[in-house]
Amino acid sequence: MLTESPVMAQRRKEAAEMLNALNKASSIIGEVRETQIW
Repeated sequence: MLTESPVMAQRRKEAAEMLNALNKASSIIGEVRETQIW
């Protein structure tokens, strides 16, 4: 079993949170665009 350093674990956690935030922002932008079209 490979063990990862605390630094890598933290980076991975931050990357996952960033991805989550970007996905949320993307869906919000998509909703705004849809409402502007109509």
